[in-house]
Amino acid sequence: MYHNTDDLRIRSQHPLLTPALVLQELPASEKATEVVTTAVRMPPRSFPARTTV
Repeated sequence: MYHNTDDLRIRSQHPLLTPALVLQELPASEKATEVVTTAVRMPPRSFPARTTV
């Protein structure tokens, strides 16, 4: 007997928006662009060396 095994929790589907369309609808705030710019310029954090036990 065949049973529908698709994800039954999905009620509808919507297409994904491109980043350009998202920025057009929801432009980034000045604070958001400042945070991203600062983060990109920061050196990556280094993790302390792990010691074997």
